[in-house]
Amino acid sequence: SDVCSSDLMQYVDAGRATLSQGFYRLRLAPSVDDACGGICPTFIQPPPGSTFINPLKTAFTQTATGLYGKIVVPVANALLRSDIPIYGVAGGRNFRKFRVEYGPGRNPTEWHPLASADKPQSSCPEFKDISWMQGDLDLRGNLATWNTGLKNWEHLPWHPADDPTDFNGVYTIRLVVEGQDGKTVEDRVTCEVGRAIAQCLPGIAISPDKRAVMRFPEQSLMHPFRVYTILPVSSVGEETPPVPAGTEYLGPVYRIREPGDKFIKDVVLEFTPASTELEKRQLDRIGVGQYDTEARKWVWLNTTRTTDGMKFRTVL
Repeated sequence: SDVCSSDLMQYVDAGRATLSQGFYRLRLAPSVDDACGGICPTFIQPPPGSTFINPLKTAFTQTATGLYGKIVVPVANALLRSDIPIYGVAGGRNFRKFRVEYGPGRNPTEWHPLASADKPQSSCPEFKDISWMQGDLDLRGNLATWNTGLKNWEHLPWHPADDPTDFNGVYTIRLVVEGQDGKTVEDRVTCEVGRAIAQCLPGIAISPDKRAVMRFPEQSLMHPFRVYTILPVSSVGEETPPVPAGTEYLGPVYRIREPGDKFIKDVVLEFTPASTELEKRQLDRIGVGQYDTEARKWVWLNTTRTTDGMKFRTVL
């Protein structure tokens, strides 16, 4: 927030360089110890129809290594955004340490650290439902907290407008518990990171390649918040539907979650093909289609294009 220069001078005069008179804006920055996030919004959106049963009843089944480890939150296939608390248990009679890390995709070939500790976590909160984990909740997981970025609005001090953090796609979270003898046990949860939309603000959901965008006006949702992902079908392990006779795909086929959402205002779905994909094509013969999974056929949607012919849009 803006502060008067006289208030600021009382601080900087105590052994700091003096500043000229005027108005200044102060921004608080996270410390290195808090680099994994916290103190900002959390968005964990469970998949539709999922029922959350506390898995801790089976978490303490020790393996032959004498160790146990279980990720309780987030749940598999949840949609995530902003700071994600990772709750669970890690311990055992031969416990030495645990670490939490993430990797891109369902079967990552590389892992990035989130947190580690040499103290066991033998318990965590019992969550019978996590659908409430959306908004300014300031949640920190007992295992780790993962900052995936925000972007659609500024939330100081942790998510300024110029924050480069912006995860997008399928990611796997891994808990590795290590024993005194070096043996390990692990647990994994795969989720999708997308964009959070606030009912009171405009916002966008965007594909990782930035070629597909959903544009939401303010007051368009029927919920306070929703998380959406736009991912190529090839990246989510689903089969690409057959192309309609006499046509061809112009770029990737995308899967949007969550299907079935209804909107109060028009939400625009926009595609931007590569310029090379548009060469020698009749622009008026290019359209957006929706695949009906029950009827197993494509349904052509009313499509418009921008004046330069580079973007194609339909209203959802």
